[in-house]
Amino acid sequence: MAATDSRRLADLDDDELDRLLPLIKVTHFAAHRTSAPGGCGCPCAATRRMEEGQASSERTPNPPTVAQSSLDNSKKDSEKALRKRSIKMAMKIINYSEDCMRKIVELNATLPLDQHFFPACIWPRDLEDLRFSKIGFYVDYRLNDTSPTTWGCKRFAHEDKYVASTMLRINGLVFTGDFPHGRSMHVYGFVAVRDDKEPLRNYIFNVSREKACQLNLDSPSLEISPPMRGISVWDSALIEFHLKVKGSDSDSSSDDDILINACMEFDYETIEHDKKLISRIDGPFGPLDMRYIFLKNGIEATIDIDLGSTSEAYDILLVAFSGEDSMTLYKDRVGQHTKFTAVVIVPLDELLHIKAFGTYGSSHFDGNIAVPVLKHGSCKKPFWFQLAEKKSGHKNLPRACLEVTFSTMGYYNTGEM
Repeated sequence: MAATDSRRLADLDDDELDRLLPLIKVTHFAAHRTSAPGGCGCPCAATRRMEEGQASSERTPNPPTVAQSSLDNSKKDSEKALRKRSIKMAMKIINYSEDCMRKIVELNATLPLDQHFFPACIWPRDLEDLRFSKIGFYVDYRLNDTSPTTWGCKRFAHEDKYVASTMLRINGLVFTGDFPHGRSMHVYGFVAVRDDKEPLRNYIFNVSREKACQLNLDSPSLEISPPMRGISVWDSALIEFHLKVKGSDSDSSSDDDILINACMEFDYETIEHDKKLISRIDGPFGPLDMRYIFLKNGIEATIDIDLGSTSEAYDILLVAFSGEDSMTLYKDRVGQHTKFTAVVIVPLDELLHIKAFGTYGSSHFDGNIAVPVLKHGSCKKPFWFQLAEKKSGHKNLPRACLEVTFSTMGYYNTGEM
């Protein structure tokens, strides 16, 4: 496929290149909005559109030239070379995505049905190549912009007119490759979602080299954190992965190896609702598996917790549970009055459980509170802790207060804001 395309590109004239560029760079938005019903926006469709464009250029004679360009021939040749290079780069990116899809299909053929990986669209994340190709997803998701999302949480907490809409909840990131010589790896970098509300980074993992996360055979999962706000997938979303392995022989990140450097894209035609999914991304050290779910009636739940101080510091772990899935909200030693906020994504009309597990001196305590998930509004409650063992010595346990605020992503049934 690639070799054939390279030979064809050498023969294309300016008009043929101009007809081909929009086809190969077509965005997934344009693909499903302008194609016939049942059209596909995946890489295979982009390649098919490109082949159709080439065939069309062979059938359609060049239009007569009305007026010669003022550019000299040298500049024309330079621009034509740039367009050819841009198309070649885009084709390289599409071929990468097709190879990733083919590997997953081949792997699934060897696995029982209940162990299949969901075939997500994987793109390379070589920003220089992407910048030059200007391929659709690079432009749409503004990958050149490294800013964090400017949207805050609780944006539609007081609006009844909006509906619960499809939201993405990422439950785990697990490295399933081999550890070099059975030793641990220290991983840093980021994983962030760019969604259809605002295509800027909404981090779920963002760790500096100095605080690299240790992975080993007994603990192969990255410690993901709550997003800054809900993750909307009414139309589409892209997950950006840039993870590196901290080397022990150098203090420079430029000498560190890449673990994963890729993007995973979803659109409304390719997702499955309310089903636990696993997708795999291959990297130089081995695969990383992402466990996630698209909640058809998703709600953003913002949890504000006020932890009281005590006569001595205490350790506490706070976890949110939605069904069988959990998300760590807070894990630290508390020595003084502490407030924090965490966002979780939950299905409408179910129960959100927040559980506490702590140690205070020689005593162990715990707590549990359940809150019904609403479309909007808030709920404020005291969070009572109790001793885990009746014989524990401490009676003056920490006190806490909890407030949960619910919000949609601001869509009407039509998908309009």
